Amino acid sequence: MKKIKIFEWKGMYPIKKMLLVIIWLAGCFLCVAGIVTFISNNDVGNLLIGIFFGVGVVVLFYPIKNYVLTTYHCAPCLNSKLQKVELEELLEGEVFDKISNKEGNITNCDIKLSEHWICAKGKLVAKNLILIGYPRATSSLIGRATNPMVFIYMTGDIVKVDLKVDLSVEKISLIKKYFWHNLGIVSKEVAGKYTDEVTDILKKQYQSLKEEMKLNDHELLIEILKEPEKYRKIYMELLPYHITKWCEEQN
Repeated sequence: MKKIKIFEWKGMYPIKKMLLVIIWLAGCFLCVAGIVTFISNNDVGNLLIGIFFGVGVVVLFYPIKNYVLTTYHCAPCLNSKLQKVELEELLEGEVFDKISNKEGNITNCDIKLSEHWICAKGKLVAKNLILIGYPRATSSLIGRATNPMVFIYMTGDIVKVDLKVDLSVEKISLIKKYFWHNLGIVSKEVAGKYTDEVTDILKKQYQSLKEEMKLNDHELLIEILKEPEKYRKIYMELLPYHITKWCEEQN
């Protein structure tokens, strides 16, 4: 079985798709059954039930259709930009190790690393496309806060993955240091208005590169994956001052 398919099945996405289809078909059946019963017995109650399920079937059709037809939910963002075969090829031969095995003090977080990928809680993120990545600190009044990992691609796309654990301030700091010093990923937290500022800069640069190189979205993405350091250097020079200052302080 292809490597990426193993991640897909671990996330139970094929099963979720089948369940959604079954639920939608059951809704169709109840809709038709309610209308037929009304015609046969003039039962207004069944007609209302049929209408209720009919509305639900219509409203949910496109969301369910989009979910079912989307390939490889385990690779958010890239599953809509790369072809299925390309994703399969990019994952072949990748061996994942938990980040805790590489950095003894970082435990209790489901982050695995391979040569070209990061797997956070079962979600695959292309290491060669990431410009900024960090665990976001959160809080909860009922004491159930969990930390999402936030990844910002050079394309300007944002991928968020909930780690489903509450990391201490110390562990968040360790992960940020590891990302910067070991992976070259800027781990300065970007929030609020700065998020839009950064993503706008990245999207404009991505569009500019497409026009200069006369490539489409898909072709440029492949080029960046082939030569990540070349493009990372270009993007690093465009980052806002507060981020470049942070990078200088870390060095």
